[in-house]
Amino acid sequence: MTVDDFLSIYLRDQRAMGVLWRELARRAQRDNRGTTLRDHAGLKARLPDVDFDHLIDRAARQRADLEPFRTRAGTGAFTTATAKVTTPKAGR
Repeated sequence: MTVDDFLSIYLRDQRAMGVLWRELARRAQRDNRGTTLRDHAGLKARLPDVDFDHLIDRAARQRADLEPFRTRAGTGAFTTATAKVTTPKAGR
């Protein structure tokens, strides 16, 4: 066997593992939809004084507040007209 044969086998194996992991991630996402770490780890029973629903709602509000900035940053990063590379000046 040549080096190219081994490389071909290696690349096929890597691709197969990538497909497998992607399917595993999709299955986990599908199976866990609508649940939280609180549910899976039994945190509600272990930490009864913590208002997890309030924390979840607060996190959702914070995410919604940040969404316009995330969108703008992503657009700016991938738009050549607004993306400028700056070079730091010497001595700073």
